[in-house]
Amino acid sequence: MPALTFACRTPIDKFTEKEWPDLQTLAQELVSCDKFEGIEAHEGEAAYFVNADVCGTAVTELTPESQVLKESTAAEINPTIFYRVSKPSTAESLAKLPALKTEDFFKHSTVLEN
Repeated sequence: MPALTFACRTPIDKFTEKEWPDLQTLAQELVSCDKFEGIEAHEGEAAYFVNADVCGTAVTELTPESQVLKESTAAEINPTIFYRVSKPSTAESLAKLPALKTEDFFKHSTVLEN
């Protein structure tokens, strides 16, 4: 598996027509470390990192792959595109991954007020 890929649980309409960050370039900028900071991941386990702009609200979250695959996370309140990181990387280098604006990839419903 590549060092950095995208992962998503929600279908993206017109996927191939969207503009995506260059993962090969971004992967070269990740700084390796012994383990992911702030989460309990098994040795060799990948992690899912969210750096998103959800309707103007910044959302960041780092979650072990096993947890993302078996349960919902806080980032799933809205459709989310994860960066799947195959090897531990520093929090500073993960924070430099570009935030993805969810409205560029998903249709958002609006709440009507009475």
